[in-house]
Amino acid sequence: MSVDVKETKCAINGEQKGRRMRTRTPRKTKQHKDEKAESAALQEMKKHKENIHTILLYSNASMVKGQWGGKYACCFCDEKFPKPAELKRHNLDAHEDAHTKAIHVKYVSDLIIKLDITALRCLVCGGKIDSLDLLMNHLKEHNKTIHTDIKNHIIPFKFESDVLQCVACTKQYPFFKTLSEHMNEHYRNYECVNCGRGFINKQSMQTHSYRHQKNVGVFKCTHCPREFDTRHRRSAHVRKTHLHGSKTRKCHACDERFSSSAQVQMHMVKAHGAAPAEYKCDACDKSYSNGGALSLHKRRYHLMLRPHKCAECEMAFFSKMELRSHMVTHTRTKEFQCEICDKRFGTKCCLNQHMRAHFGIKHYRCDWCDLKFAARSKMKLHMLRKHREVV
Repeated sequence: MSVDVKETKCAINGEQKGRRMRTRTPRKTKQHKDEKAESAALQEMKKHKENIHTILLYSNASMVKGQWGGKYACCFCDEKFPKPAELKRHNLDAHEDAHTKAIHVKYVSDLIIKLDITALRCLVCGGKIDSLDLLMNHLKEHNKTIHTDIKNHIIPFKFESDVLQCVACTKQYPFFKTLSEHMNEHYRNYECVNCGRGFINKQSMQTHSYRHQKNVGVFKCTHCPREFDTRHRRSAHVRKTHLHGSKTRKCHACDERFSSSAQVQMHMVKAHGAAPAEYKCDACDKSYSNGGALSLHKRRYHLMLRPHKCAECEMAFFSKMELRSHMVTHTRTKEFQCEICDKRFGTKCCLNQHMRAHFGIKHYRCDWCDLKFAARSKMKLHMLRKHREVV
């Protein structure tokens, strides 16, 4: 309890004399602070509700729940549509009261609103609008209620062609799910303190942060004796080992499963007639068929990441395999022996290249004279000596 000293008067022996009296006032309790925080959270949620209410009421924007089985799902009923334009038409026709029940979650920390702003226009004046930010500013000019003092949890999408493209940059994605995950890069309302990665809502950031936590407890697998230091690692183990084996990626159009996203994309092209995905590097003219290969290319050649350092010299390498190959130059050990000619090699990779030469298998071709080589190093040496070109 805190003590406040106040000036008061009291009668002593019939005389009025000034005297300091001590009165007690209660400190702010934890309950009072919690109530204040809860009130602020309610006010913030109210502003989010008013924003989406205004946008849906005075524009032709419509909400998208997500994409499952190759179809886009409605936020207000169980209907699914193969094309976003069909979902938009359904929303505008069947759910005229969508603006009154657009937000289902209780807390802002769980809030993400996916909004289709294809061919966006204002219903007040009929004007065409290019982006969600411009629409919100435009509606304010019409004296409509729009709050700009809160973090934006409304994520815009445009479906102007068969290719899914980010509205904020030129990146393209084969699936709506991967495009939605990419939007975290542009709406960085919350950031991971460990790696700096951005997230739209607080719940997504907290779920991600578990990956960085170690030794926070013992999480036992219910299927085998293994134990893990995080719940996320145990869940990944159960998913991969006990539920679906190594095939943890599911096709969006059927129930077939695959080991990687690249295999899913290849399956979509061959089995479902999807257009082949093309991921272009924004730093050079290289392009790849999947995002993982593009990311690997950027980290290796443009970011020049070399996390694996040699303990014997100052050299560093991108992969552990490259470091192991390099360590042979220090150890001089040759553990791998050819079964045909008994020649020994320091790495299995070198042995495999040697074996290809025995069987006449030549994977590497010169771009200038079409000569083929069993080893990439031989081809690079040929390119340098004969054509003066460094590969």
